[in-house]
Amino acid sequence: MSASDEPAALTARDNARASTPARVPWSNGAIATLFIGWFALSKARDYFQLWPGVSVWYAPAALLAAGCILWGWRAVLPLFAGAIALELLAVERIGEPLWRFLVVSLALKSIYAVGATVLRRSGFDPGFARPRDVLRFAGYVVACAFVAAAIGVTDLVATGIVPLADQGRATLAFWVGDVVAVLALTPAMLGLALWSAGHRAPARRWRHRAWRLPAQALTVPLALWITFGLTPHLGFLSYTICFLPLGWVTLTHGVRGAAAMTAALTVGSVVILQNSGMVPRDSLELQTFMATLALAGLLLGSVVEEGERGRALLAESEERYRALVELLPVPLVVHRGGHVLFANPEAARTFGAPSTADLTGRELPDMADPRSRGLVEQRIQRLRSGETLDVASHRFTRLDDGGHVDLEAVSIPIPFRGGTAALTVARDVTERNRLENELRHAQRMEAVGQLAGGVAHDFNNLLTVIIGYAQLIAAETEEQADLRLYAEQTLEAANRAAALTRQLLAFSRKQVQQPREVVVREVLEEMETMLRRLIGPAIDLRIAGGDDAGIVRIDPVQLDQVVLNLALNARDAMPEGGTLEIGARAVAVPGSDGRWQRMPPGRYVALTVRDSGTGIDEAIRDRIFDPFFTTKSAERGTGLGLATVYGIVSGAGGSIVVDSAVGAGST
Repeated sequence: MSASDEPAALTARDNARASTPARVPWSNGAIATLFIGWFALSKARDYFQLWPGVSVWYAPAALLAAGCILWGWRAVLPLFAGAIALELLAVERIGEPLWRFLVVSLALKSIYAVGATVLRRSGFDPGFARPRDVLRFAGYVVACAFVAAAIGVTDLVATGIVPLADQGRATLAFWVGDVVAVLALTPAMLGLALWSAGHRAPARRWRHRAWRLPAQALTVPLALWITFGLTPHLGFLSYTICFLPLGWVTLTHGVRGAAAMTAALTVGSVVILQNSGMVPRDSLELQTFMATLALAGLLLGSVVEEGERGRALLAESEERYRALVELLPVPLVVHRGGHVLFANPEAARTFGAPSTADLTGRELPDMADPRSRGLVEQRIQRLRSGETLDVASHRFTRLDDGGHVDLEAVSIPIPFRGGTAALTVARDVTERNRLENELRHAQRMEAVGQLAGGVAHDFNNLLTVIIGYAQLIAAETEEQADLRLYAEQTLEAANRAAALTRQLLAFSRKQVQQPREVVVREVLEEMETMLRRLIGPAIDLRIAGGDDAGIVRIDPVQLDQVVLNLALNARDAMPEGGTLEIGARAVAVPGSDGRWQRMPPGRYVALTVRDSGTGIDEAIRDRIFDPFFTTKSAERGTGLGLATVYGIVSGAGGSIVVDSAVGAGST
């Protein structure tokens, strides 16, 4: 049976069958079936009859066992009624008084009912879902048949029907005859009753090629023809041929197929042997064959079904856990010595891999950021020694864009594919770290701003006095060149200090502002000529302020100051020339956009200043807006230009995003 002939797994109903014994409801149809069935099988007891009432193969016992297993004591009444009707019609009369026959008949049926009660309470499944159900059934049959044989033969001896000298042989024949009939026919009857009650066989079993079922049906007469053709030469060893079609059907259709095939082979054998007279009266060969055939088929079928359920449950469990791992919203990686053996889709997305297959086979240390590589390798060595590792932070380089991703990970050793590996579950904290850095930066800038604002305000008051007295001295010393020169130099220094305090006040947002609605495109157009003179001819200036740039509410002088400071910083980053692009466009900021922090959703104007200069090192990128921080020489910068920009933009309700890399310019 190839894998293509069957679907991959059983249904949930089929899997639950082993744990919930099937039940057939008691109905008028059941009563009629039991009553009429006794009539139909009564003639079969005459086959190979050794003594009156003692047969090699007693078929009514199979119906009795099936009825008691399915319905318990309720089945005794219609079966007993059938026996009474048969006795009255003289179908089963064997020469004993009617009252005696009825008492013995009721006793024999009660034995099977008591045994069936014990069997059902033990958890027996009439569908023979497990091998232990077959063994329990066999024990039930052997025990009930033995008690029934002892009672029945004792009654026959008491009435003189069976000679006392033959009591032992008759008891054995009675016992084995009931056992053989019940083992051979009762499973098929139970299967038919379960099928009629809606307990279908697992759906996958019957999905075969169209020719298979007719071919299996034809194997019954073919096997019997070959068996009885060889019997005169091999004796009953020829019956082993019947195990071939039984095995084929059992492996294909399970327990119910085995029960149907056993019943067909048994009935066919009995009919052929009865009509041919090939079996001695006291031979146990036929009975041994029938019992062995029935038990072998049931055991093989139950083992096959239990194996299939186990495989189906395993596949279902694997599918459930695979879906759980694949749907897990955190990265999960299984690796051995840092070599990735398995990764879930979230891990592939986090590392920037197109698929999990692209991540599998890579080395974790190779993907780690240089600053985290040592820690990653150290943790891998600890995992090899069997340690369980607590949470640690790592930075890795994404495979798609070369960006960084920050992860917090825990790792434990696990068995995997015949060896020991490590299971690492991580959490992407890149966004959290960025927000924490921005929060710390904002808090630092706020503190510095408050300090700078207070100092600048007091210093500005002092400068006002200095400038006033310097102007008076300059006016009073027009004829004294030396003193006037000193006064003018003092005034010039004081004015430069005043400009510095204005920048500090702008950064701290304490400068007096006059905000109004400003068209950004017009501001850029007005500043273009001045900017070209400031940056020099070596830099190609490109202004892109479309009509859709929009209007912002800001102090125009401060907007000029923002553009001017950014342009001057870009110029200083391109000492050998380059390209400077300044543009503005209208943008919509959603509430979930992580780039624009502390900004409510809405429409804004994005002012972009992009240069092709030397770029900004990542190590200092978070400090460029700090007051007095500069990479320029003392005579070229004070470190307040970008701090002023930050203060003005923040004060206007905006935000700044920097994108830069060494050698790749800045935006």
